[in-house]
Amino acid sequence: MKNAVIGLVLMGLATSGCTGTFQLTRKVYDFHRSQPDKWMDEIMFLVVAWLPVYGLATTADALIFNSIEFWTGDNPITSADASGEDLKRTYSEGDKETTIAYNPETDQIMVVAKNLGQKTNQFVLERSDSGVVARDASGNVMYQASRNEAGAMLIFDSNANLVREYSPEEVATLKTYGANN
Repeated sequence: MKNAVIGLVLMGLATSGCTGTFQLTRKVYDFHRSQPDKWMDEIMFLVVAWLPVYGLATTADALIFNSIEFWTGDNPITSADASGEDLKRTYSEGDKETTIAYNPETDQIMVVAKNLGQKTNQFVLERSDSGVVARDASGNVMYQASRNEAGAMLIFDSNANLVREYSPEEVATLKTYGANN
């Protein structure tokens, strides 16, 4: 049965002949590009690139939403956004499930990762005066990302300890890689 379903999905994708508009991927792009300055834009880009947000959004567009758009003429991402609802998508693989939701009113991205039989992980990404903050479900800071005067990206843990520093060259490489993929 599983092979039949997979075969039907692949056949539907192969016969659709349409690459679609990739609305979810565009929404992620628009979100990270909506930062008030180029430094915040870069920080947000690195956060969504470091977390698999772009990969998940592109996969969901390619496999689900663009096919729906081809067959119905209406992309569900565009419809949900026009109705004012939160942009929310769930991705599943085996016993793992990840939900990513963007709330335009609070300008936050919530990520909930579940693995059956294990603890559910949840965090929120939000803008701050100095960069981007990742908070756990209780609102406690997990990580903060900011840029220094030299253009390096700095990632700090909840105790303000430096976890990782990306040089300006690494930031430029990551930005070029993201633009080309």
